[in-house]
Amino acid sequence: MVRVRKRLGDILVDEGVISPKQLSEALEKQRGSSKKLGDILVEMKLISGEEILKVLGEQMGIPYISMSRAAVEKEAILSLKREVAERFNVVPISKNGGVLHVAMDDPLDIFAIDAIEEASGFEVSQAIANGDEVRNAIEKYYSPVFLKGEDDSREGSKEEHGDISAVDVVDKVLKKAVMEGASDVHIEAEATIVRIRFRIDGILHQMMTYSKGMHSAIISRIKVMAKLDITEKRIPQDGRVETELSGRSIDMRISTLPTVFGEKVVIRLLDKDNVRVSLESLGFQGENLANLENLISRPNGIFFVTGPTGSGKTSTLYAAINEINSLEKNIITLEDPVEYQLEIINQVQINPGAGLTFASGLRSVLRQDPDVIMIGEIRDLETAEIAIESAMTGHLVFSTLHTNSAVGTISRLIDMGVQPFLLSATLAGVLGQRLIRRLCPHCKRERQVTEAEAQALGVDLGSTIYEANGCSLCRDTGYQGRTALIELLMVDKDMRSLISRGSSTETLKGEAESKGMKTMKQQGYEKVLEGVTTMEEVLRVAQDDI
Repeated sequence: MVRVRKRLGDILVDEGVISPKQLSEALEKQRGSSKKLGDILVEMKLISGEEILKVLGEQMGIPYISMSRAAVEKEAILSLKREVAERFNVVPISKNGGVLHVAMDDPLDIFAIDAIEEASGFEVSQAIANGDEVRNAIEKYYSPVFLKGEDDSREGSKEEHGDISAVDVVDKVLKKAVMEGASDVHIEAEATIVRIRFRIDGILHQMMTYSKGMHSAIISRIKVMAKLDITEKRIPQDGRVETELSGRSIDMRISTLPTVFGEKVVIRLLDKDNVRVSLESLGFQGENLANLENLISRPNGIFFVTGPTGSGKTSTLYAAINEINSLEKNIITLEDPVEYQLEIINQVQINPGAGLTFASGLRSVLRQDPDVIMIGEIRDLETAEIAIESAMTGHLVFSTLHTNSAVGTISRLIDMGVQPFLLSATLAGVLGQRLIRRLCPHCKRERQVTEAEAQALGVDLGSTIYEANGCSLCRDTGYQGRTALIELLMVDKDMRSLISRGSSTETLKGEAESKGMKTMKQQGYEKVLEGVTTMEEVLRVAQDDI
């Protein structure tokens, strides 16, 4: 077993997570304080607690596991008594042959490991996890609800299961969704069943089914929670619920849609505990991170984040705003909807029914003496023109746009009707983005590249890369978590000249690449060589076209 000899600060500097200067500032703050260095770094927003555990795990040669994503098996919990789990703050995750996989906050405690092996009768394979998450998991998985719960693969009607009610079903589905780290819950009616699917790491997975007789009661329960009209089943409805699930503050966006077999409901889960994400935690690093930080530190100009729905645009904008947020700046946002509530920042909810659109709201915002303006999305020429005027009069403007690439944003705005000379004068940069699944660190395996892959990656035919395998810790998908694939277009004087002349997208892309811009596919190939993801995942997400 490998023991960590270096201090945490030195490890983080060596790994390139923080700079020596940042470490010195953190150590200075720590003097005279009883707080740990890790807590100081988290308070300074230099790193998240999860990132610290990941780095420590890599140094120890022990995998990190997030309890919110762990697929805990009932059989594993039953292998270890609760008093042992509580004494050593450990949670069994899964059993594989004669090995018991566990999560613990001190994986180098050899006395604890010996005690767990003696109590369970299994060899222990440990992963490092957040101590508070482990304590919460003990409460959750050693509870009668979990140990005596029904099989999730198939749920019967109330008649088949006695006292099961719509309230119980909805509560169970939502708690499981949060535990699995789902971003969306799909509740779908078919001829004889109600199908429940979770979107996890961007992919839909079937989690459970219920008899069709439960459909009406489930939908009504969700509508009551969201204060929707339970008698109206012919038209779509939208609502919102703020609640606490598994000790976490969750904002749920509810959308109903009438279908042939009954109403479908999609619930988007927004975890308010994840508001303070950093650019580094989203996958930004190196030159891209430095360029992005320069862009968002400008006094004026327009910066766009582009990509399809679900590509992480809003998360990136929130991380960028958090980066520059301070009491010295008046930051105002126009959003539809306001997904997360941020400190200091003035957030405005768009309400077209009341006459508050992006365009009208932006006019009012300009009379509020803003330094930075975030517009949730540029949807029409009127909003685009006001945003450009704002940038020309000394404001820094952030917004999103639905395009396939960073360079494609320019032609999209011009097609809207924006004058090329105005765009060239105000555009600071564009970030094209997709989210790509990360390989599960517990089960990924090496393989040799094919001839086509070697040519695409620019490596020798004998080189190796990693592929997905699948284990209990990743729900047998081979992937765990996501990271960003980006292409960052920096607008310099040469690019401004091309934009003002109305140059083609191909010409603009060639200029950007000649100045060092890497496409999303190129960045994806780099992550394949780093062992972060697979070729299949890059080809699924990244596109050649502009």
